[in-house]
This record gives sequence, structure tokens and C-alpha cells, in this order.
Amino acid sequence: MSCIEKGINEINVADPQDVLDLADLGYCQLFKFKCAAARTCDAWLHGGPIRDQQREPASEAGVENELTDIVSQLDKASQTHRKQANRLEMIKNSMGVNG
Repeated sequence: MSCIEKGINEINVADPQDVLDLADLGYCQLFKFKCAAARTCDAWLHGGPIRDQQREPASEAGVENELTDIVSQLDKASQTHRKQANRLEMIKNSMGVNG
């Protein structure tokens, strides 16, 4: 976050802390870019924000529930991606584009 703040303040156009707060900026550790909380991303990793503190060991039932939730979310994302692929294929066919 300090790197983002330094970048915002590079030409002294705005108060970096105000920009960070108003845009609710964060940093994507997976794709290495800054993003705003108002944006959405389908490519998230389970586990929440990276923290320095260790997590408490989960109970067996808690792990099973968490895994079930992850599988459900991945299935939903897969369905969305299949629908998008089908739409693209229909558009391609309607345009007469050969693959």
C-alpha cells in the first residue's frame, strides 16, 4: 500500500491517503496490480486477505464446509465461463468467422 501511495504522490496532484480511502484501493497479490473495491474479479483465491498472523487450525467439519463452499463457487464460475464461451461461439458463427 505504501508503494501505491508513493505512486499517487509522485506528481503531488492529490493527497494519496484521500485517494486510497475514497477509492478503497487494494493490491492484487495474484495478478500484481492495484484495484478498487467497487470492481469485481472472477479470478479470486480462497482465503481472504493475506495477513502476517497464523490462522487457527480448522475443525474437520469446518474444513468440509469450506471445501463444499469452494466447490460450489468453482462450479458457478465454470457455468458462467461456459455460457460466455457459448455466446462468443454464437457471435463468431453469426459473423461467418471460421475458427
